[in-house]
Amino acid sequence: METSLGSALLPLIALAASLVAAVSVGSLVVAWLRKPGPDQTAAITDPRTAGMLAVGFVSGEATRRWLVATVLELAEAGVIAIDDRRGLRDGDEGRARDIHLVFDADSLMVGASADAGDPSTQVVASVFAPTQAGGSDLVSRGASIEVDQVLIRNRPLAWLTRDRLLDAAGWYRERRPVSRFRAATIGGVIGVGLGLLSLPGPEDDSIAWIAVVVGALAIGLRVVLSSWVPLNAAGLELRERAMRVREQLALPNTRTAATLHGSVLPWAVLFGESGAIERAAEAAERFRTPPDWYRSSAPFSSGRLVSCIALVSAQLSQPIRLGPRPVVTPESRFGVPMVADHRGWGGAYFDANGAGAVHGGLGHTGDFGAGTGGVMGYDGGGFGGTAYDGGSFDGGGGFDGGGGN
Repeated sequence: METSLGSALLPLIALAASLVAAVSVGSLVVAWLRKPGPDQTAAITDPRTAGMLAVGFVSGEATRRWLVATVLELAEAGVIAIDDRRGLRDGDEGRARDIHLVFDADSLMVGASADAGDPSTQVVASVFAPTQAGGSDLVSRGASIEVDQVLIRNRPLAWLTRDRLLDAAGWYRERRPVSRFRAATIGGVIGVGLGLLSLPGPEDDSIAWIAVVVGALAIGLRVVLSSWVPLNAAGLELRERAMRVREQLALPNTRTAATLHGSVLPWAVLFGESGAIERAAEAAERFRTPPDWYRSSAPFSSGRLVSCIALVSAQLSQPIRLGPRPVVTPESRFGVPMVADHRGWGGAYFDANGAGAVHGGLGHTGDFGAGTGGVMGYDGGGFGGTAYDGGSFDGGGGFDGGGGN
């Protein structure tokens, strides 16, 4: 009798659990499809003040080029020079190793200042980290590094990128709904598990099948939603204002020498506006006013400057893989870049030419560093390893990361 009663209750419990999972993800979809309320975060929405990575984060693919754009900003500020030592033949772009980044300011103690949160100091310290022998905290004036060596085995730069992406996610993205994700995961697993245990049974198994199907769909939708956490109101405003900057760059009216010494080049590189870069370089050649930060072993020409910037951009663009964009429109809240680089077996964040530097481990280890469950990584293991959360971008192994963002 007790066995029969248990067999009859099992499908009902499974169905109830699956319905909890379905309600959790369904309510989340409804909430995210609504227009966000007024900004409550006091986040900066001016692109020039928010910074290159924040603008890249809300804009999508531009996230990859935040470092290149920031280096050019520092160049225009007189902090970094670009030394172009290429010997070019006709039609030859030369080698990236012959382009050097040179620290062109007074010697800088990077330890205490970087800890204090000076953004420029943090970038300088990270870019020139491979030149600091013995872990020195001093970046001396004239310190030089080949542009193709900046990303290789550069742990400080990898951590800086991670921290800034976490900051951007905290300011410009909706908080990750950990409780609803967890309810969907637990309810879906229980529903599917108990539903399958009820099959085949002596009673009508239609309820069990409904529980299995609903639970499986809820789990699948929950996994998808973890990569589609949308922008909040501040993120949408920052993206809209950034797109205005991009539209201005695309206009063919930046033809004066002054544009090269302003903010055109960093933003043009960030947004991949090659036309704006070419126009600025042509203006510099026409008016014979090459940028102060560009040092060349050959006579200055617009083509040489453009090819130099292209090589620097190719070498300093980070391999940040972006998440899916379910609705690709300017008005969409979705399309936020998600870091999920090389997840799985022995993936690495920096792996250019096979020279990975900041490795994840096997199985459920996070992609960004050692440890289990993604504690040090961009990705947590198991379900939910695609969004920023907890101490990593999706902390915790297993079915759901802990902590919220």
